[in-house]
Amino acid sequence: MISRWKYTAAAAAALLCVTLTPTAANADDYRYDGEWPDQAGCTNIRTLRERTLLTPAGSGQIGRLVARVQLRYSATCRTVWARVLYYGNEAPPWGRVERVNDGKAYLCDHTGWSDDLGAYYCLSPMLNDANMRSWVWGEAIMDRKRYSGQTEAA
Repeated sequence: MISRWKYTAAAAAALLCVTLTPTAANADDYRYDGEWPDQAGCTNIRTLRERTLLTPAGSGQIGRLVARVQLRYSATCRTVWARVLYYGNEAPPWGRVERVNDGKAYLCDHTGWSDDLGAYYCLSPMLNDANMRSWVWGEAIMDRKRYSGQTEAA
């Protein structure tokens, strides 16, 4: 009977230690991950980083604007997301935002046309960026050539 009590007490102590031991947070645990800025009420928006994609020399249209790859930021929610603006008409642009700290990433899966911006766009869902660093990669096709670029991490 005493040995059974010892095993039960040892098991309970081990369970308590496991339950109380702090663990690293997963990317999925961060607020606003995977949400959309407009639906989450995230305002006070600006572009943190931008990479402009231009046609190269020898293309016949030197320096023609192809796309802008943007790391967008909401100070209200402390979140980031990808926005790729495309100034052609061959195919929608695409992109991806990634949080450097844990590798959590989302692809642009919302595309459309903006009269205000005069461009096609793609947007990704948001990533929480509080005390973290993130970057954006984007790509577009113009004149059957692929143009891609990424922002610096911010």
